[in-house]
Order: sequence, then C-alpha cells, then structure tokens
Amino acid sequence: MIQEHDINYGTIFWYEICIKHTKFLPILDILSSRLFVEGATVMNYHVVQAFHAVGNGTLFTGQITWGNSYSGPISRFNWIYDCGSTSERVIDTQVKGLPLWFGAGGQDIDMLVLSHFDDDHVNGLETLLDNHVVKKLVLPYIEWAQSIRDISVMGQKGTSPSVALFQLNPARWLEIKNKENRIGEIVLVQGNGGPDDSGSEPGSNFPKDIDWIDDTFPENKMEDNEDDAKYDYEAADSVFMGLGYPMHHSAIKVTRINQEQSISNACKTFEFMFYNAEKSLQGLGLVEEIGGKICAKKSRVPLGKVKTEIENLIMGLGLDGDLRSLPANWRTQLKKCYEKHFGHTAKARNNISLCMYAGPVDTLPFMLCHRHSVMTKGLAILMTGDINLNSWVIDDMKQHFGSERWDNLGVIQVPHHGSRHCWHAGNTRHFMPAIFVQCATGTKHHPHDDVTRELTSHHACILNADRSTPVCIKYDYTYFPHKR
Repeated sequence: MIQEHDINYGTIFWYEICIKHTKFLPILDILSSRLFVEGATVMNYHVVQAFHAVGNGTLFTGQITWGNSYSGPISRFNWIYDCGSTSERVIDTQVKGLPLWFGAGGQDIDMLVLSHFDDDHVNGLETLLDNHVVKKLVLPYIEWAQSIRDISVMGQKGTSPSVALFQLNPARWLEIKNKENRIGEIVLVQGNGGPDDSGSEPGSNFPKDIDWIDDTFPENKMEDNEDDAKYDYEAADSVFMGLGYPMHHSAIKVTRINQEQSISNACKTFEFMFYNAEKSLQGLGLVEEIGGKICAKKSRVPLGKVKTEIENLIMGLGLDGDLRSLPANWRTQLKKCYEKHFGHTAKARNNISLCMYAGPVDTLPFMLCHRHSVMTKGLAILMTGDINLNSWVIDDMKQHFGSERWDNLGVIQVPHHGSRHCWHAGNTRHFMPAIFVQCATGTKHHPHDDVTRELTSHHACILNADRSTPVCIKYDYTYFPHKR
C-alpha cells in the first residue's frame, strides 16, 4: 500500500490516500447543482504532508498549494508540527532538507506548532531557523510554574538546558542564538482543563475563530480588530519568565487563543484546531487566595514573589546565558525551590501535549483514481504529540472537535512513538477506518508490541516513520464557496 514516488529531493516512499465518502456521492450531481444554482467559483487545492524519517521524535510538514500560472501566482501555505528526534544528527539532516521539500518560493513557515518541550520534539528548531522564518509559532499555554516543575524533573533525556531556556523565555533564547528576527508571533493555546474539569477555565470571551491573513489574497482580509491585535501581556507573564529580557522587549508579538478557536488559511478552505488538556495551577490545587492575593499553597508566598525568587535562581545558575557553564546539580536546585513553594512535584503531573486537527473545510475530495488506496473516514489528520490518549481524553476530544470534524479524520498519529503508556486497549475503534502512523525508530518499547497488537486486532492500516522511511500523504480537494 506504499508506492515509490520521486518528488523534490531524492526518492522516498509516498503514501497516497484515496478517500471514499458515501455522503459525497454522486459527486457529479453535487458539483453541477452548486455550480448552476449559486454560480460558485471552483478552486482546487493540492495538499502534501509528510512524517519525516526521524524515528523516535516527530517532524511533520504540510503544504497547501492553489492557483495556477495562468490566473496568477501559485499560492502556498506551509506548516510544521514538532521538530525533533532522539538523534540530533538525524533531525539536523532532515531539517536541512526542508528547503527542497517546500520548494521554490515557499521558504517561509506560515505556522510551526510545538506540542510540548521534550527534546525529541523541539531540538531541530535551531537548524530550522537557520533557513526559514516562522511567521507564527503555536505553543501550548503552560503556566511558568508548571514549566519549572517539568524542566527540573525530566532529566537530560527530557529537556536539555537549551530547550529549557527556550521554554522559559523564547526571546532570550533567540537573542543568544542570534536569531531575533526569525519568529514573528507566538500564539499560546489555552485549554479548558482536560476531561476532568473541562469548561472550568476561562475562554468563552474569545472570538469563534481566527482567519489567516495572506497578503497575496487582499480580498480575503478581515477588517483590523484592535482587540485581536493587542499584545497579551497577561498571557506572556503567566507563561514566560522575564530573566532580564521580558518578552515584550523583543519584536515577537505574543497572543493567546482558546482551544475553541480554529485557525484557517487565507481562503478559509483549510482549518487547524487544537486541543490542550493541561490543568492550571488552580485546577491542580497548588495555589490559593490569601488576603486577596494568589499564593503558592505550601509556602503561602504570593506568586509574584515566588516567580522573582525562581528567576533570580535561574540567572544565578546561568541558565539564561552561557549554558555550557551550568552546575551539575542545576535541576536539583530548581526542583528544591519549586517544592519549597508548591510541594512535591508529583502533585503537578500533567498531560501536556498540544494536539492538532488539520483538514479541509466544507469540501469535496476529487482524488479518486490512485493506484493504491485505503478506505478512511475523511481527509483530516490528528497530530497527538506525546499525549496520554486514554478513554477520558478521547471522549473529551470528540466533544471538543465536534462530530463533523471527528468523522472527517483519516490519519491518526499514534502518540509517544507507540508507547503503551499513551495508547490503551479499545482506542483504535474510536478512529476506524483510518490510517495510523507511528513515529518510532523500532526499539523494544517504541512502538510497543501491545500497541501494535491492539491496532492490528482491528485490521488497521499501520505505517511507521522510522529513521530510513518517511510516511507521506497527498490529496487534492475542491472548494465550493456557497451561501450559508
């Protein structure tokens, strides 16, 4: 079910999906009806996506192209989900090949999404920024105290000093790396607290969705909204540390959206929607109000003072500067300071991994004649990072994305490289029929035999992006503008 296909660089294995939707048949009748009744202008779009050969880790790229040389320049929308691997050599090689993958005229990355801050999902970022400008960097909204906890307990294999600094203050990291102008905006996606207390977090005051504005399509621009254009100082202060170089002193704009909002391309034909199950400090019971101030529950010290103390410790350790001179016990010192104020780190264990739905909006697929095909529910993909995809999370996801998007899922990333701790018995049936992709080198536990057996018991189509073979997916779709 995999065919060999020659694209921009070298020869890779190319996986082509043939989507068969009973609800779209007969296609010719639907096409002629809409064209005749509404006089709609038909626009065809080509989508290319790839799980690159990084093994344990994830480097997922996507590109939408539309238009033709006869009617005007071809337009592109480029995106990436995660950029890391357990092998720095492998991720460096793969990222250096991306200029050829995206092709001429498409070197800017319209959107880069980082699911979380483990090295094997982030450590290719520096190489990426050598050759590409990222217009929007999408990150999970994670409160700074949670970041301190995660950095201090994950160990060297989890978060390196460089990635730790990037998580705490991207502007300072970019300054040190001499890449200040390589990221235009950071978008923080705030969740609703996950399946246990969904809806308890703020977010209902956000607009319904966000349109991606592209200068090549001025007719699709919305009127400027002052509120949307504002720098979100509160979000930046809640998520990042100052470290002598606050985020608002940089050229990077920081904004916040709620996971209920979707982001679309310029023509509003393709959407990205996110899911963040992170629980707040309040939801974890780590803070309380004392005398009108929010304080750390254990130490009863106001959060502002706690943050200042931890920032001073970080700068004293050198984590904000020359990362080569860090003391060997820097994580231990961070953990000790965290636990003095918030208690044992186990109390803040969180299911943090920003998941992403990506798929066409209100379209008809017309790619129905490929040599290799597989029956799936739809064209959309669900990227999962390292989330623990238990039944409660799946149910919460279904409710969040809605039945229409859920029924449009055709490709599922198996989380955490096929770890049995993140994929549970019965998961597969929630997504069938679909293609399941495991980003794994092929070690004892990644992908785990239990996960593979669970998938095969449902006769699922399983593909593996290891360090030698990528998994690539392409399709075309047609969009019909029509009155709603």
